[in-house]
Amino acid sequence: LTPIVIARAGSHLYGLQRPDSDLDSMGIGVMTREQKLGLNQVEQQGKDDHVVYEVTKWLRLALNGNPT
Repeated sequence: LTPIVIARAGSHLYGLQRPDSDLDSMGIGVMTREQKLGLNQVEQQGKDDHVVYEVTKWLRLALNGNPT
């Protein structure tokens, strides 16, 4: 995925971090042409603390009211 937007998430986003808090990030990305047309499509990259969602998955999550 090629990220187009990356933003802070988690406790640092809301100003609730503590000294031992880790940094979390979320982003939106687009697949390359080869990924979109091929068999290796990617809906998200990364896990938990740092994740980038493919734009169509992000739209699907947003339309379904996903809180993240």
